[in-house]
Amino acid sequence: MKYEMSEEQCKILNAKGNIVVTANAGAGKTFILVEKINKIIEENKGHKTIAAITFTRKAANEIKNRLKNDTSNIYVGTNDSFVLEEIIRPFFKDIYDTKFSSELEPDYQLKVENSKQGIDIMLSQHIIPKFKDNKKNFNFRLAKYILENSKIARTYLKSKYNYVFIDEYQDSDTDMHNFFMYLNEKLRINLFVVGDEKQSIYIWRGANPESFMSLTSNENFEHYSLSENYRSCQPIKNYAYIFSGEMNMFKSVENNKEVLAINCTECHEIIPQIIDNINNVKRIAILTFQKNDAKALAEQFTQFGLEMKYIISPPVEDISTHDKWLYSSIAKLIYLKDYNIYSFLDDIPFEISRNDRNTIKKYLKQIPAFTNQKEILNVQINALFNILDYKLLNSKFEKLYETINNDIYGNWYNLENIKNVSMTLHTSKGLEFDQVILLAKDFSLNTQENKNLHYVGITRVKEKMIIIFEKNYSKQYLDILVEKMQTLPSDYKMILNMKKL
Repeated sequence: MKYEMSEEQCKILNAKGNIVVTANAGAGKTFILVEKINKIIEENKGHKTIAAITFTRKAANEIKNRLKNDTSNIYVGTNDSFVLEEIIRPFFKDIYDTKFSSELEPDYQLKVENSKQGIDIMLSQHIIPKFKDNKKNFNFRLAKYILENSKIARTYLKSKYNYVFIDEYQDSDTDMHNFFMYLNEKLRINLFVVGDEKQSIYIWRGANPESFMSLTSNENFEHYSLSENYRSCQPIKNYAYIFSGEMNMFKSVENNKEVLAINCTECHEIIPQIIDNINNVKRIAILTFQKNDAKALAEQFTQFGLEMKYIISPPVEDISTHDKWLYSSIAKLIYLKDYNIYSFLDDIPFEISRNDRNTIKKYLKQIPAFTNQKEILNVQINALFNILDYKLLNSKFEKLYETINNDIYGNWYNLENIKNVSMTLHTSKGLEFDQVILLAKDFSLNTQENKNLHYVGITRVKEKMIIIFEKNYSKQYLDILVEKMQTLPSDYKMILNMKKL
């Protein structure tokens, strides 16, 4: 069935120039972003192309997979990859050393106090570090400096791109925002920016949602809103609205069986009753702030007969260098049934010869047989790295070995195929589930970031949400909830059912 676009989405699709979209959770932001890219590609008559930039490889791959047109001529990748591949690597020597010929590789475990230290390390060790201060972004500060001081770099960007699409802009830090504004204001490259300040949950590592919000009043940008949440049922949406202040979106309901609050002394004591209040046929997620809570609850629900898998990111996800894709691809080869040798070959980010492809196939066929034989596995993977012109570091090999020899990490790769999961709220961003269980103790609501995390948790839900109020840990959240309920008109009061178990 053909998807019928909303009036809001149609306006965005036909808009011209710089565009900023504020999109509520479940409002179809990825859909309209992809449709807008498709439209620009189809209408493009010149030589210029576009870039679509995201925060994660997963999000970038999702955009690639949903594009109707050939993507070989456009850039789809992460923020860091864009500035590394398009600016820092090709034009660093234009500013700092014209004889500099080595390939620059990032290693974000190496941290520096200031830009001078970073540049010195790049020149001497050919490594790109990051700042110790999470509020500062070395890559984007350097990329902007290169553009400001290299005419050839500016000419290259201006002649190549006419549009840059940026997803999840609320998670951009100040240096990223300054860089993108330079592209727009100095190089005259159009921007299509989409985000939701209510889902900014990375303020602790430098995200600056105020930069995103500043664009909504920037006279050089057309501002559009995607307000309707197509994911969640009305009672779930109502509950989110009373916390986000979007009461104009609130619609009264006669009955509310979809938002259930449970009072108890200790969470683990009422698991059988919780199971009785959910639909075991539908997918369920437990979302917590602490990893330990997610793990413990997964084990406890499983003991009571509802199998629940704990989702935790594997050690290879901590790898921050350019070869991370290779470690991740090997792990996927071990854990994913539908990820095979040819999938691996498709993931190689550069062209390789036919002979190399055949040699790589040979090693890939052997690797699964030696996953728990450390020395042999090291030899096999080292040979594979050599073919691809990478260097296998022991510290990273240890992360890979741990990843593929602990089945719990397989859950990360098979997340879409697991019915019931337990994970942290941060991990859940971008996902959706039929039913969600939250812990009231996780939400103090005394900082904007915690309020945003609360919003993210609520808006993962499609059909039913259970909030557990443990007697000794949830008073702060309960007090705020009661306060908000008291301010509602009488016909708005049916926002949740409260049970004492």
